[in-house]
This record gives sequence, structure tokens and C-alpha cells, in this order.
Amino acid sequence: MRIYFIRHAQSNNNAMWLETHSSHGRHEDPALSTLGEAQAKCLAEFIHQVDSEDRDGKATGYPVRGFGLTHLYCSLMHRSVATAFAIAKSFGLTPEAYGRFCEYGGIFLKDEVTGQVVGKSGKPRSFFEHHYPGVMLSDEITEAGWWNKPQEPELDFHARVKEACDFIIQRHQQSEDRVAIVSHGDFYQAFMAQMLGIPFDARIWFGIKNCGITRMDLVDGNLGLIYTNRVDYLGELLV
Repeated sequence: MRIYFIRHAQSNNNAMWLETHSSHGRHEDPALSTLGEAQAKCLAEFIHQVDSEDRDGKATGYPVRGFGLTHLYCSLMHRSVATAFAIAKSFGLTPEAYGRFCEYGGIFLKDEVTGQVVGKSGKPRSFFEHHYPGVMLSDEITEAGWWNKPQEPELDFHARVKEACDFIIQRHQQSEDRVAIVSHGDFYQAFMAQMLGIPFDARIWFGIKNCGITRMDLVDGNLGLIYTNRVDYLGELLV
């Protein structure tokens, strides 16, 4: 099994933070920014280009033998689905969207007057069916959304990441599957710790930029970390 972890393209929240260094005006479930849409397009084109070159026997360097994705997963957060959808359009893949891959904390918003953090619903099923037709939506998402609970505690988050890792391994171990997971920055930290079998420690930071790609190969129970946070394909203007 080969795993490609891909962080979503830049969201409006990401863009706002870069500009203001503040969470003031944060959206609980932001769309992609204009730059993020360009990044997602570039990501899809890059994967397609590498696979096309591979079919001609020209591929060199990483990833040798192309991506050859067989499965595509994403979270139910808008920015993740939008990024996965861009990839799927280039390959005829069906993205599978699950809440288990969502960002730390879930869907929440801080009241800027009272300071109270309130859990929100997340997008309804009809939103994704209209804007991202063909995405396979898990049963947890209804017209009432899919989160609908308070902000997630840290212990619950780590338990959820373990469940997500177990889900992928149980589905794809001892196979030649090439699995892409489009998810989030904080999720990536816990995911890497879980996959590498090390304690999660806030002093250890696995850097990953928007649309950064990390590749791991799992063969006979042995994990190979091939590369991390690959963004060279984006070029200076999109990184």
C-alpha cells in the first residue's frame, strides 16, 4: 500500500491569517481562496502530468512510476472536499468524504464578543450534492450537517486520528492500492505520529504547506517515509 497525504489548498481562513495574523473574522468552514483554487488546479494537473509521463516511460525522480491513485479520501470540511474534487475530475476517481478525517476541533466558531466557543453544524448534504456531484458522502452527513456538537477535546481528537489510521490500514494493507488522503494541518501532525509509532509531542512539528504532498509506503507491516511536504510543483507564486 502507498499513502499520499495531501493537505488541502489554501482556504479563506488561511489567507486571512497570512494577511492579518489574526483569527478575527474566521469562518467555521471556509471555502478555498482564489489562490487556493489555483493551487488545487495545479495539484490535479501535476498528478495527471506525472502519470501521463509514466505511461510513456519517461518518469524520473519522485514519484517513480507515477501516482496511479486507486482511492481518494477527504474530510467533510469544505476546503478538503473542494481540493479532492479537483483531483477527482482529472482521474475519474470517486472521492469518499468522512468526518473522521476532519481538522482538530471539528466545526466551531468563537464568539468575538463573549469569547465562547460554539460547535457548529457543518455543510448539509444537499450542499455537497449540488456543488460536488459524485462525491461519496458518508451516512453521518444529513440536511442538518454532520458535526453538530461542541468543539472537540484533544483526547477525542487523538482517538479519532487513530481510528482513521486503522480504517485506512484495515482497508488497504497487503494490497497494491495507492491511497490519497486530503486532510488538514493539525490532523497531519497526529496522523504522522500515529503512523510512525511515536508519542504525539507538541515540540515535534511535521511541516506541511497547502497542497503539500507526503508519501508513505507500507509493505509487510514496514513503513517507509519516502518524502514529505512536496510543493516544488506549485512554483514560487503558488507556495
